Amino acid sequence: MKTLLTLFVLSTFFFLMVQTSILSNVTHVFDIKEDKITESVTKHQLFNISFSDSLLVHNVFNDDRELLESQIYRITALGKNDNLITFTALSGVSGLSYVYMLKTDVDFMSLMQFFQDEQTLQIFEGPNAPL
Repeated sequence: MKTLLTLFVLSTFFFLMVQTSILSNVTHVFDIKEDKITESVTKHQLFNISFSDSLLVHNVFNDDRELLESQIYRITALGKNDNLITFTALSGVSGLSYVYMLKTDVDFMSLMQFFQDEQTLQIFEGPNAPL
């Protein structure tokens, strides 16, 4: 009975974490080889992530908060290790796949996009909240 209750609690906790929204106002480019941020760009973006639906919706806004572009991705791979969720998102427009990492801590979450060829991460900074 304890095992069943533990599984229920863990699955409920994971379900609460499977949908999140991150509003980013600044994007940092982190060079992995140099171990430092090489660029920071002001860019208003909203990422809506639903692991239960296997969807990532990425919206880009101008300075007046008007929608410039919107794209939907299908999450094709998902991995979880401690406080890091790694997932691959397939673009519905270009057909390219992108690797994202969602770092979850008690007080915050951060979203990063990994570019293997350049050995860089784009780090999206801003508030987040469960959907």
